[in-house]
Amino acid sequence: MFQQRIEKTADVRVTVIRDRVFPVRIDSDLLDWRTDYSRLRYSVVSPPPGIVDALHAYLARFGLVFGAFDFAIDREGQWWFLECNPSGQWYWLEPETGLPMLQAMADLLERKMR
Repeated sequence: MFQQRIEKTADVRVTVIRDRVFPVRIDSDLLDWRTDYSRLRYSVVSPPPGIVDALHAYLARFGLVFGAFDFAIDREGQWWFLECNPSGQWYWLEPETGLPMLQAMADLLERKMR
């Protein structure tokens, strides 16, 4: 698989858990932020218009209730979609940001059990 290299200023991991959306900007000087977690800085961000609707449409199209979406942000602030991982890692972001992700996952699982 090939993809265009984006001259990025940051990355964003958007975790969608049913109807809850948790967008976290990941700042580092790394091409691939997954190579050294000690060099990362996190902040909660607001997605550009249309992104949240597109993420929900993506999940609906594939019959999913969870997705870990990755984006790169270029120098102009444009978000570039990289991938959606339907079983991606997410919990490490909660202690870094204070986002209530674990509660959202517990709510999802509890609703699915009923």
